[in-house]
Amino acid sequence: LGNMGDIHVKAGRADAARECLESALRIHRETGYRYGAAHWLAALTDLALDEGRPQEAVSLAEQCLEAAAGYADLEPRFAATLVRARLAAGDRAGAWSALEAGEAFPSAGATRLSLRCLRGRLLVEDGRIEEARHALADAEEVLREIGAPPESGFAKTIESLRGEIDEAGDSRRG
Repeated sequence: LGNMGDIHVKAGRADAARECLESALRIHRETGYRYGAAHWLAALTDLALDEGRPQEAVSLAEQCLEAAAGYADLEPRFAATLVRARLAAGDRAGAWSALEAGEAFPSAGATRLSLRCLRGRLLVEDGRIEEARHALADAEEVLREIGAPPESGFAKTIESLRGEIDEAGDSRRG
């Protein structure tokens, strides 16, 4: 059901996606499978963000992180989900808190890259451009480590962050 929800998301059918994802979540909760529940809560968080419902996204992301507790491979990944939800809801302090919690866990690959880029974005928004440049350099190193191709979403995220840093740096000089 969850995979069907993902297919509906990709096809732009939000209502059908939500129905499938909620059904998958219900089954995982009923069977006590927190690992699976965390995944479908993350998918529902992304859907809520895509539909412009940031408060619902925060609630879902918090439930997701709670379900992921104790799974070392999930906690930092879903902390990044909570950071994105809190940013969308305008809760910068909460976003920083979630980011720092996520960075406290060992992480690798895409999760580490996501956390570095989120740190860079928060630093840019705080006007801490030099620190943002360091976060960008860290993210670029992770990108090289995972060997993502230049057309990947990861590379595009880094390019977007570089643009934000350059724009913020230009506006401070101008």
